[in-house]
Amino acid sequence: MNTALPSEPCAHPGCGCKVSNAQTFCSDQCREQAAKTDADAECACGHSDCIVEEALRRGEPD
Repeated sequence: MNTALPSEPCAHPGCGCKVSNAQTFCSDQCREQAAKTDADAECACGHSDCIVEEALRRGEPD
């Protein structure tokens, strides 16, 4: 059983989630968004780690 915590960034440039080495994207939303030409759009995965990361980038309180 692999108990390592995810440590690689999601391949979507606007996402703040971490994924395991075996994954590229944290969600289908990120995979679909990255496939579009506007891959720099804000992330819509909805994961709590990503929401906190985005708030920190913007300087907003949690």
